[in-house]
Amino acid sequence: MNVFNQIPALDKANCRYKIYHDGTVSPHVEKIAFLPEKLPHAKLFTIPENPRLYYTEHHPDDNPSTFKGVVKKNKLFGIRFGKVWEN
Repeated sequence: MNVFNQIPALDKANCRYKIYHDGTVSPHVEKIAFLPEKLPHAKLFTIPENPRLYYTEHHPDDNPSTFKGVVKKNKLFGIRFGKVWEN
């Protein structure tokens, strides 16, 4: 998939980074955090900090016409959905 929707929504202050024994901080995020007000609803996007694809769903439901619903309905593989946070 090639997603062109890039959104600067990373909440750097609330992300968790690996800290090495010498005290240096890894540039790679171990646990990601987003700024909720910057996230689009029900859209695929990337962030400038890494090439991973993200999908937002503010009010999850079992609607088969959402991206997640289509993936599940058609039993597509190679895509994993995970929750970043819950309210």
